[in-house]
Amino acid sequence: MTDLLGGVKGPTGEPVFRAVLPRQEAYPGGNVERAPDLLLVPADESVLPVTSLTGTLWTPSAQTGLHRHEGIWAQRSPRVRPGRLPGTIPLADAMPTLLTDLGAAWPSDVDGRPRTEVFTEDVPVPGPHRRLVLPDAVASAPGPADPTEGPGEDDYTSSRLREMGYL
Repeated sequence: MTDLLGGVKGPTGEPVFRAVLPRQEAYPGGNVERAPDLLLVPADESVLPVTSLTGTLWTPSAQTGLHRHEGIWAQRSPRVRPGRLPGTIPLADAMPTLLTDLGAAWPSDVDGRPRTEVFTEDVPVPGPHRRLVLPDAVASAPGPADPTEGPGEDDYTSSRLREMGYL
């Protein structure tokens, strides 16, 4: 299936997907079995796949903002060395690195590791903790308003998420 999807060509004859990744590579972590079997990384990230099996193929996306497979991570701190690191860093490493800079721990079920090479000095790594307890004020805070209260922002958000294939 990976080879078949990797060979799909668009109307210009170019490959549709830059990569076809098995879930173990695309979604590392303890819940990998809950992930889709494959992650399809589009060659042109401005094209959004549609979830409908009927309708026109290869049309511009109604979505105005897109998720990108790659991004930029910038961190400013007196302990972070200026400049750019060679290569790429997994997004999952951002939170453990930021929290290490602050001297704080993170939950043990968080994927990623602190990137200590960004620091100008040896920084102690607090490491993950099995259980971080939320303060009572946070744990007992009311959740979002009931979405059945009436039309408005929630309807708009739902329609946009439906266009993107999330709902």
